[in-house]
Amino acid sequence: MEEKKIVILKLSGGISYDREISEALAVQIITLCVRGNDASHEVEPDNTRFSVKESATEYIIRVGAKRIPDKILALASYLREHQQKNSISPAELKLMFRDAGESLPANFTRDFNDTTASGWLAAEPQKKGYFYVTRTGLDIISKGFDKAQVRRAKISKKNVSEVKKTSTA
Repeated sequence: MEEKKIVILKLSGGISYDREISEALAVQIITLCVRGNDASHEVEPDNTRFSVKESATEYIIRVGAKRIPDKILALASYLREHQQKNSISPAELKLMFRDAGESLPANFTRDFNDTTASGWLAAEPQKKGYFYVTRTGLDIISKGFDKAQVRRAKISKKNVSEVKKTSTA
């Protein structure tokens, strides 16, 4: 497996922040800091170092996602990192499985619910039906899936009966 390029971001002043982040995210942050709100200070990105794009398949392999909940998180993180999508819908994630050359999970809803129950994704308060990658999810992506525990979503009998009613109608 290819080694992840990790840098340490440290901010100080009125606030203090010290965290390991991906090299790609560090470049975006530095560009934003240099550019600020004034477009006249636009900085041309160094395309010689970062011109190679990463596919969703490559991203899944690089971060070591093997189980279905791992892949759901990895694809959500891929959309966040490579397409600047802070909110994603389950439908978008289903399409990403196809784009990554992965089979759509037989029980995507269960696996998606397990991913949210694990605290890796959370419902977007401002956009119904959309989710965002949580800090816990970002930590899993940066540190690896090896020791990440997937929590099973608790489904009440009432919810199961409602699902059965709607699926037979």
